[in-house]
Amino acid sequence: MTADMWTCEQGVEQLHHSDMDDAIEEALDFKLSPNMTSAEVLAALPDEITVYGYSHQVLNPQRIGEHALDELLEYLDDEYGDPDGGSEEPTDAMRAAAQAFAEAVVKDFVVWACDEVEQRVVDVETWIREHRPDWLVDS
Repeated sequence: MTADMWTCEQGVEQLHHSDMDDAIEEALDFKLSPNMTSAEVLAALPDEITVYGYSHQVLNPQRIGEHALDELLEYLDDEYGDPDGGSEEPTDAMRAAAQAFAEAVVKDFVVWACDEVEQRVVDVETWIREHRPDWLVDS
C-alpha cells in the first residue's frame, strides 16, 4: 500500500499532512528561531528524523453488509420474534438487500481511519538543503 498521510510522530491520533515534506517541515520548524545561523540551525535539529506513512483503511462492503444484517436480525428477533423460537435465519433476498445497502453507504462514506504502511528515516541536513535552503541563511 502507498502512504497517503504522513507524520513524524509515532502513534499520533490525527494526521494532517498528505505530503511527506510538509510533515517533516512541521516537525523541524518549531525548533528554530528567526536569524539563527546555519550552524545553530543544524545544532538545534536532530541528524535524522523518522517519517511515518499511513494509508486510509479500505472498507469491505460484503463484511459490512453481513454485520448490518446480523445486527438487524438480532434486533428483530429480540423485539418481534417468537420468545420460544429460534433466531430468524437470513434469506438470499435479505443478503442481497444488505449487500446493496452496504455498497451504497460505503460509496459515500469518507474513511479517516488509517494504518501505518511505511517508515522512512530522513537525513535532516540533506532534507533542509533540498527543501528549505532558506533555513541556512549563511550558506
